[in-house]
Amino acid sequence: TLVRTAKDRSTSTYVQAAMTTRQVQLRPGSHAFVRCVGEVVLRVAVASAPFGTASGHAALGAEGPTIYAGEIEVDDSGKLIRWNNMSGTYKPSADDAHRALLPLDKFWRLVSEGVFEPPSTIWARSRSA
Repeated sequence: TLVRTAKDRSTSTYVQAAMTTRQVQLRPGSHAFVRCVGEVVLRVAVASAPFGTASGHAALGAEGPTIYAGEIEVDDSGKLIRWNNMSGTYKPSADDAHRALLPLDKFWRLVSEGVFEPPSTIWARSRSA
């Protein structure tokens, strides 16, 4: 599953549900996340929302320095479907998406409020530039 505690080092990216150190199964849907400076886990909101509407980044990051922020969307089994750079608090650049340490082939770039560009479009545009 996508959700792991900070103590589980079996994959390169770890997800820790906010305010807990135990493994938590996220509900299907989108969840706000932040990657904070000095941490190997993503801080993830437990509350789920439709893609493009998750919130709570400031609380997750404790308004401190972050490396990246956005949303992850998971399926019924907790596997990553897609993710984006939507955060009104931190406003991360799509150019820095690699800093989230999430699969770039599942990254949907925020174009404008509620409008996202799928990976195939992003990579096709970058190859033609």
